[in-house]
Amino acid sequence: MSALRKNIVDQCCYILQQEGWSRTESAIKTIVDTSFENKEKLREMLSRHPEWDNDTMRIIVPVETNGERLDVPEKMDGFRYMCHRVSAAIDVSPLEIFESVLIRGGVVTSEDCDALHSAGYNGGKKGQKIGRAINAWAVSCGVNIHKEYNWRFNALINGGLNTTDRIAILSLNPVDFFMASHGAFDSCHSIDRDGDHAYRSGNLSYMMDGTTMVFFTVDPNKSADYPTNRIDRIFYHFDSGLLIQGRLYTETKEDIHAVSRAMVCKIIANCLNVPNLWLKHTKIDTDRVESVGNNYPDYINNAKECVMCTLQGSETSEKIRIGCTALCISCGGFNHESNVLDCCESDGCLECENCHDSVYGDDAIWDGDYVYCENCVEYCDHCDSYKLKYDVREVGRKKVCDDCLEEDFVKCVSCDEYVKKDNAYTHSDNSYCEDCFHDEYAMCDECEEYFCREDLLETENGMLCQECYDAKVAKQSLKLAIV
Repeated sequence: MSALRKNIVDQCCYILQQEGWSRTESAIKTIVDTSFENKEKLREMLSRHPEWDNDTMRIIVPVETNGERLDVPEKMDGFRYMCHRVSAAIDVSPLEIFESVLIRGGVVTSEDCDALHSAGYNGGKKGQKIGRAINAWAVSCGVNIHKEYNWRFNALINGGLNTTDRIAILSLNPVDFFMASHGAFDSCHSIDRDGDHAYRSGNLSYMMDGTTMVFFTVDPNKSADYPTNRIDRIFYHFDSGLLIQGRLYTETKEDIHAVSRAMVCKIIANCLNVPNLWLKHTKIDTDRVESVGNNYPDYINNAKECVMCTLQGSETSEKIRIGCTALCISCGGFNHESNVLDCCESDGCLECENCHDSVYGDDAIWDGDYVYCENCVEYCDHCDSYKLKYDVREVGRKKVCDDCLEEDFVKCVSCDEYVKKDNAYTHSDNSYCEDCFHDEYAMCDECEEYFCREDLLETENGMLCQECYDAKVAKQSLKLAIV
């Protein structure tokens, strides 16, 4: 084990011990190794960033909003709602691009114009002030006639500027996934043993998949390591140009959802050495998201603040897989229980003798003193017992184990199908199933012995073998000679 992995395993073990969880070093090593293996592609990408720290597997940057307005998303929601009241048919997708320009407090760029055109609006000019661009769009859609337009437009354009002095961290470190919800905010993805946290193993589900990064902020005067509380936390999921932003958890009233997304998008574009040009979609296309494992999929279920973005000019993944089945921190087997990290604490938890996955209660399949899961064994219909799945095969409509096949079955030399020895037909030391035997052999109507069909002769007296045919001919010739 490398020094980096050994250090991470030690940290994870210490944190779990402090939080009151039973664990074994071997199980944590398996979990960490799985995380390293599955996140290799993400780690290779993020390691190209100049602020990547290989010892901590983090990118650490200050949250420099540079006058960016954190109040924009809320005010844009009100502006968007007003547009819908004018007409539900109005396409408000250009507002997503206007929102990003407002947040950074700048003017319309050529990239913004391209994004607006992609969203179906042909207005907007490079260098145009954002207020003029929004007003021109509103006039083109007839939104400006609404009685609330003037005050909502002014509030949107003339909002106050916000600044913040916290440190932002984008991490692949397994330690940071365990600690993801270690803050003043409440989250179902917490490893805290107290309280009703239904998705404690959700952090492990994200830690071990191949697409999830954890973004969090901390006080710049404190260490990012345990037990420092996180100020904000968001899970980001990325695969081949497709980015899913999860729910924001925060202990402040500031909404840095848009700011954090801008930071993560910039980091990814930097790592890929491509223009930082993203299209923010109005909603997440759930058909493009495959959510598996123990995590709570807030990006699918009920979080309107969750966002999907695609990187323009790049080949984008058709579907992103988020999460995986967590492993038990005690036995290292699969843990299908979302509310615990240690499935071995559950009553009736056993371990499959073959794959070492966790098996619970009535799901356990016993073979003498050994326990198996249903994925590893198959029932043999011939000897009426369970056998390892790779030792069982289909024979007709039944499942038969290799031991039974060897003892009570033979293989038909013609069709290669197995047949019971008692039901097999034997000829010239070869075994046949009934159908194949009758396809290849027939009975001589004279001597009632079986011969290859091609060796039988069809006569007025029936099918005859050569010997019976010759005898028949000789007998008839003798009769004719006597006459």
